[in-house]
Amino acid sequence: MQTCHALRAITAITAVVVLLGACGPTGTQVSRVDPSTDIDLSGNWNAGDNRRVANWMVESSTQGAWLRRFQEQSNRLPAIQLSRVEVISSGDIINTTAFLNAIRNAFINSGKATVVATLAEAELTREILADQDLHASDDTRREQFQETGTDFILHGRITIQDDQAGRRRVKMYYVDLSLTNVETRQQVWADRKEIMKDVQVGRYR
Repeated sequence: MQTCHALRAITAITAVVVLLGACGPTGTQVSRVDPSTDIDLSGNWNAGDNRRVANWMVESSTQGAWLRRFQEQSNRLPAIQLSRVEVISSGDIINTTAFLNAIRNAFINSGKATVVATLAEAELTREILADQDLHASDDTRREQFQETGTDFILHGRITIQDDQAGRRRVKMYYVDLSLTNVETRQQVWADRKEIMKDVQVGRYR
């Protein structure tokens, strides 16, 4: 009799262990993917949005008449400084540094404009030049007052609108960007890019 009770107890414990194992985590799986692949998990702003908007911005801006007029008058590429992008949102967070880096890369790779350092980056180069005046040899020392002046400043705003009903959520991103002539303060180009994401939230089992 005791043997039967022991066998039943062992059987019950084994069943519980198997059940817990079936409900427990199956382990972490990591897959390497192409960085250019779009993976949209939540509907939030992501690297794919950075890349698409940056490429659109460069294509749209460099087709404007301002670029042709500038090159005819100056016989060189315009020098653009990236300013800031303001995010207006009720809670979403966008890494504007990554976004501006994507715009910088797109401008440089287009070959239609040069990008000059931001004010913070310029301070670092000036410190290096000042240090070279004291310590660098004559044949390797770089001269001061040789900076490329900024012709245009890029700045903009991303406005996020979030509408949700039940398990469905629609997210709208309004991206407004513009280029301003630093000498005349004229805005020579401005455009808007809209991104809509329809997010369907599944049921819990």
